[in-house]
Amino acid sequence: MSRTRMTSLPALCLVGLLACAPKVQVTSYDGGQPYRQSHWDGHALAGIETFWFENGRLKRRGAWVDGLRDGLWQNWREDGSLAGEESWHLGVRNGSWRVFSSSGQLEVEEVWRAGNRHGSWVQHDADGVPQHRFQWEQGTLLGVEALGKP
Repeated sequence: MSRTRMTSLPALCLVGLLACAPKVQVTSYDGGQPYRQSHWDGHALAGIETFWFENGRLKRRGAWVDGLRDGLWQNWREDGSLAGEESWHLGVRNGSWRVFSSSGQLEVEEVWRAGNRHGSWVQHDADGVPQHRFQWEQGTLLGVEALGKP
């Protein structure tokens, strides 16, 4: 990752407004293939940010709003398989988070509310069979239930 360049998208500034089109920053591997592409609105990250592995496959992608993670973020392995998904709301964990094995089986399901563990969290075995359920209420563990095969 040796090169970084900033490019201004065609800027259309309206009279009386200070905001212009966002700038795009691209960081590349030594071989020239992109490593990271980010969008800046003049003061913070804004829009989609994408990372790639050196082999050109997606590594991570998600959105920023005013410099805060927002919405669905996805992570991949170098072989192209989906590793996980995270939900954010203005920089705070919020919603469903899921982790997948390299074979594509769901390993962990989590729910977050306003940055706290919340609801039912489930751990799965290598075959995707639910093994344990953790019940959370706003960050407090209420109980653990064994599921699946004894």
